[in-house]
Amino acid sequence: MKKTVFALLILLCIVFGAYLGFHYSIFTIPQRTSQVLVGEIVTPAPTEQTQKPSIAPSQPTAEQPLQEIYPVTIPDILPVEESVEKSAPYNANGILGHLIYDGKSVVVRDDIDADTLEKSPGWVPDSSLPGNSGMSIIFGHRNRKHLKLIEPIEVGDTISFRFVSDNRLVSYEVTDVQIFEKTSDWTLPVTDEDVLVLVTCYPFEYTGNAPGKFQVLARLIR
Repeated sequence: MKKTVFALLILLCIVFGAYLGFHYSIFTIPQRTSQVLVGEIVTPAPTEQTQKPSIAPSQPTAEQPLQEIYPVTIPDILPVEESVEKSAPYNANGILGHLIYDGKSVVVRDDIDADTLEKSPGWVPDSSLPGNSGMSIIFGHRNRKHLKLIEPIEVGDTISFRFVSDNRLVSYEVTDVQIFEKTSDWTLPVTDEDVLVLVTCYPFEYTGNAPGKFQVLARLIR
């Protein structure tokens, strides 16, 4: 009888142990799947990837000007009429015309960028065209291919400009010749007349970068 009771107790222990093992596998193991073993370091399991921010341009707000989001250049916002009016009548080589003084002439191109001034004197696009109302400005180097021809110029002399587009000739009378010993002292003249301004470096005979400016002011002859 005692052996039978003992055997039943052992059987109950086995059944109870099996029950505990089954219960542990159901309720404990799923809770551990939130971790991944990487080498000897336990790290959180990967979660759903965060959505990337949009790269589309944002819409302007009252505090954010449109230009800060969609930048524009000056040609994009200039009135068409003003752009057409400023167009210079130059040829395919960018030649606007010829500056004529004392029987000599020199080519003048449209613009004053480095490439243009390397070839010839240049007309400043923001100034008036020769012969038009306002101030027309021409810059050039002081060598023989540029504005060397105006070195002996005097007040009362005549300067002419001939356009290549229509062969039109306009003339000016020199009213002032200024020498600026230092470029830092140089300023354009202030006048309400229709004038031509020629600017080059000074002295004409100088080795290296000349320190000053030579400027001629001439009034349009009607």
